[in-house]
Amino acid sequence: MHAAFCERNNTKCLICDAVVKKTGGHHWHCDLCLEPPFACNSLEAKAKHQELYHAVMQCECGKSDEMRPLMTHRETSCTLRQVICRFCDAAHAAGDPPADAVDRHLGFTSHEAYCGAKTTKCKECNDSVRNRDMKAHMLLHGYRDSPALGRRSAGAGAISGAAATAAAAASESNGGSTSAAAAAIGGGSISDSGGVGGSAKSDAEKAIQQSLQDQGTAVPEGFFAPVEPRKKEEPAELCTNQLCVQPQSKDGAPLKMCTVCWKKVGAPSNGSAAVMKAVIQKLFVQLTKGCGQEECENKHCASAAAGSPKAPNVALPLALTMARNAQGSGICLCVTPEERARKKEVEALGGMGFPLRWCAAALERADGSVDGAAAWLCSVGAPMA
Repeated sequence: MHAAFCERNNTKCLICDAVVKKTGGHHWHCDLCLEPPFACNSLEAKAKHQELYHAVMQCECGKSDEMRPLMTHRETSCTLRQVICRFCDAAHAAGDPPADAVDRHLGFTSHEAYCGAKTTKCKECNDSVRNRDMKAHMLLHGYRDSPALGRRSAGAGAISGAAATAAAAASESNGGSTSAAAAAIGGGSISDSGGVGGSAKSDAEKAIQQSLQDQGTAVPEGFFAPVEPRKKEEPAELCTNQLCVQPQSKDGAPLKMCTVCWKKVGAPSNGSAAVMKAVIQKLFVQLTKGCGQEECENKHCASAAAGSPKAPNVALPLALTMARNAQGSGICLCVTPEERARKKEVEALGGMGFPLRWCAAALERADGSVDGAAAWLCSVGAPMA
């Protein structure tokens, strides 16, 4: 009976397959919204749809269009949209596209084209390098120091021109094998199947040394010596305070904290009972009275805008629960504005794909420079998260 009733009173829309009433219904489709199609069963909704989606609106830059194209314009091509500069990390209006074709190809805004042309001292060689070229420059440092090629000694620069001629001589002495010359210069070794090993490498070294001596160029001591691979130092794990990005220290070992956060806890000793009591007291005060900072962002603080002072009977059980999880999931202790700013910088570097502990170590090495930290992460081959 239900099927017969439906067949008498309802029908299926040929466009969207929706079941609608044969009479008295107001099912309609928007002629302008083709992908994806828009349908509704109310005339009031039709008027609202026309007003929201198809009424012409105006952007602050002067461009007029419907809502959807205007949203895309605001996100991608509006000259007044705010963009974070990849070099100075400051927010700027995008402005008109750069005049240089290379800058446009790289996706630079007008500010980034200007900012990228500024020079910065390289921390490795003290050369002045453009900001836009710093990443590639630091990769060159990694290439020059690569164990596979051999690190050049301090006097290697004086013989760079003569070494090319000497390499050609080594190549001729080994039947035209350029791999022999490369292995001799770099201090590396090549398997027997590929070219140079043992005696062949020795002959290549002798040929290069003789050629350099004929040209009156002294060979620096240790030029042909193999280079020991550099050991990659793993940064320490981060503090268990979720609002801190400092590395763990020996002082804060009981809670796996950094020195600064451990001092905030104020435990009189490293005993488990004393540490637990100090943590509970710290969290209880934080939940009931707060830290006194108006701009505090800690959701477990009474001073934060998102929080409010807790009653003692509510704060104590909450502090006990948080203290038990201190070594596992960590706790939230209030930090200073400087520490909050540093955390944001570390998270910005983490957006490049590096683990946060590597980003924190890089920022420490670069004296707080985000650009220098990013260059260091690329140069040492930091792992990806």
